[in-house]
Amino acid sequence: MWQKRNVVRRGGNAVTGPRLLHGCRQRPGGFDVSLVRNTGGEPTPVEAAQTFIRTGGIWSSPQNGWRVTSEDQSGATLVAPASSLHAVRLADATWAVDSGSRCSG
Repeated sequence: MWQKRNVVRRGGNAVTGPRLLHGCRQRPGGFDVSLVRNTGGEPTPVEAAQTFIRTGGIWSSPQNGWRVTSEDQSGATLVAPASSLHAVRLADATWAVDSGSRCSG
């Protein structure tokens, strides 16, 4: 379902410090994925996060504890211990993860 494309994000500078993304202070090494299909995701953003962790091949944890911190018609932000993901709403109203980052401190 996903075409993986690892992207190292380099956030912040000497003045602002690390960039805040999805409600956490991001560590370098986040990722973005290019979705090959626009249908066939999971029924909810939380299930999309759990499926991505289980089958996405980029991270293997955290398996559980994901919660939605914001949601609109096009996407949702999810957080779990030391991690943040973004899920996009697909054309068939299902959900798939399209980016994420690990959090620090």
